[in-house]
Amino acid sequence: FIATISLYFEISFFLESFENTGMGMGLNEFALARAGRAAKVGARAGRLLRLIRLLKIFKFATWTLKRVIKGNTQNQSKDDLEKDLTFNMSIIGRRMTESITKKVILAVVLMLIVFSATSVDLIPDARQMQLDSIGMYPNSTILRESFFESHDNIVAFSDGDEYDYLDGARLDALRDVEILTLVSDADEDVTASFDVSQDTATQAILSIIITAFVSILLASMGLLFSRDAYQLVIHPIEKMKHTVQQLSENPLLHLERVKNNRGNDSSETDVLEQAITKMAALLQVGFGSAGAEIIAKNLSDMGELNPMIPGVRVNAIFGFADIRNFTFATEGLQQDVMIFVNKIAAITHRHVVNSGGHPNKNIGDAFLLVWKLKGGKNGTKSSGDLQKDLYDSALAACQRVIRDIQHAGNLASFLDDDGGGNISTAWASSLKSYNVAIGVGLHKGWAIEGAIGSKVKIDASYLSPHVNMASRLEAATKQYRVPLLMSEAFFTGLSGHVQSTCRR
Repeated sequence: FIATISLYFEISFFLESFENTGMGMGLNEFALARAGRAAKVGARAGRLLRLIRLLKIFKFATWTLKRVIKGNTQNQSKDDLEKDLTFNMSIIGRRMTESITKKVILAVVLMLIVFSATSVDLIPDARQMQLDSIGMYPNSTILRESFFESHDNIVAFSDGDEYDYLDGARLDALRDVEILTLVSDADEDVTASFDVSQDTATQAILSIIITAFVSILLASMGLLFSRDAYQLVIHPIEKMKHTVQQLSENPLLHLERVKNNRGNDSSETDVLEQAITKMAALLQVGFGSAGAEIIAKNLSDMGELNPMIPGVRVNAIFGFADIRNFTFATEGLQQDVMIFVNKIAAITHRHVVNSGGHPNKNIGDAFLLVWKLKGGKNGTKSSGDLQKDLYDSALAACQRVIRDIQHAGNLASFLDDDGGGNISTAWASSLKSYNVAIGVGLHKGWAIEGAIGSKVKIDASYLSPHVNMASRLEAATKQYRVPLLMSEAFFTGLSGHVQSTCRR
């Protein structure tokens, strides 16, 4: 509005109306002089208008940013419609898009503010307008005096072949870029040269500031985009790689150390990370300690899958546990026999793991238990003969298993914690008199640890006559009517005070 009012004195018909009234040349000269000064006021008003436009742009950008944030936080009814669309943006893609949109809006607003604040253009240019007035009225002394009073940086002025004013010393000291020459549109012979060295220096400084600002802004935006990419994509991939590397170095690593539970709004990388953790846990549960080498070899080797790795000779304590009268219980429990077996397995596995051992095979009514001795691989002499604490722990674990199962009493009370078995009416009376019991055989010796089977199906276990010896010792417990038998090789590994409690 202010800029429009400043153009009032430039309307040609208004000036012509003064000429037609016969007021003479004096009023024309006075009006043109006022027009030159008004043009400078209009230039300042132009700056104010740009500031107002800048505030409007800032308000619009703020409103847009709030809309983006609001749209991300509210659960809108459009979600049901989006589910029907053929293309659904991934969670990572949505997060990246939201983050980039916010940063781009912020960068654009900052650039608009800086560019508007550093603009030095004068629109309209009062010098050009005054020079045009002099060209139209070359004989007006008032216009010339007003022109020179308004601008103290004039170094040359000419309205013909010769200069009416020339500051030669000042003109020679200026560079070409520091001299601004204007030509009147009304009379091309009317020219004026100005010293714009200060404006040039100011413009140079502002250009440096703008260049530095844009460079810093681009660098900052690049770092922010890189940070988003690292947090949303690269870092989760590095964590997954670290998990696989840890498992290749220690296949029996406790997965709680690397597991990271997420909320409902899990991204694709979170799902992959959880899947890798679960698959690794399944490998550990499925293969056990005997398959640790198989897991480590295939995770560390980037080639084809090869589960059939060569076996390794180890020295270990082997325990073989068998459930008494299992066939009788199976016929009575039917499908609930799984609850029965798994409950016994839970008791057995818990005590074995707490004592430093590892369950290996679950063969229906029997369990193969292993306590590995240090050293003794590939035929070397085992240092396990001196590990009496491990022998003692293995014996104590088997005793606890036998004790806990015997304390359960009959089958009905044993299954009572799990809601009781669905015992058929025909077998109910017989199974109530069935007392849960288990027999254990312990032996120490060597065995070949490795994969048994083919690439279609393998079991990680142990092959050796010493494993069979533990099985035969367990079978002999039925003949001797005792819950546990141990071999001489195992007995000699026990500490002295434990040996004194055993009966030969």
